Amino acid sequence: MKYLFLTFAALSVVSAFAPAIAADKAAPAAPIKTDQSGNVSLQASRDFATKQFALFDTDKDGSFTMKEYRVPFDAVAKARKDKNSAQDEKAIKDSFTRMDNDQNGKISKVEYLSDADLRFKAMDADKNGLVSPQEVASLQKKLLEAHKKATK
Repeated sequence: MKYLFLTFAALSVVSAFAPAIAADKAAPAAPIKTDQSGNVSLQASRDFATKQFALFDTDKDGSFTMKEYRVPFDAVAKARKDKNSAQDEKAIKDSFTRMDNDQNGKISKVEYLSDADLRFKAMDADKNGLVSPQEVASLQKKLLEAHKKATK
């Protein structure tokens, strides 16, 4: 479960770039606001999550379904010229299910932002209210190690 949570944290960041990748456009240089030290605040994380939500909510009805949720992930796979692995598919399904608190098959903005706050808090290892570049590097290292274990 911890692996899936960490995987989703990474996938959620990648998903912000998927529409640009799919449209063969350059991704924004600074998708999330940081302070001068490169730290991300909870508010900056929430602002970023709000933008991500808008990417997922393709029909602009205030929520997104699994079909809408898959669009950026499938676009990234297409850009890689492959398809999502079984492990990717499981992570996508599990993350959607985890966010769908009321189990109605849709993720509301409240549900998505609540999950984003949980992801932020999980990345904030020292619990100072900021995610530092060092904490991101540590997360990346954990993800790489978990991926190596899962693919052995």
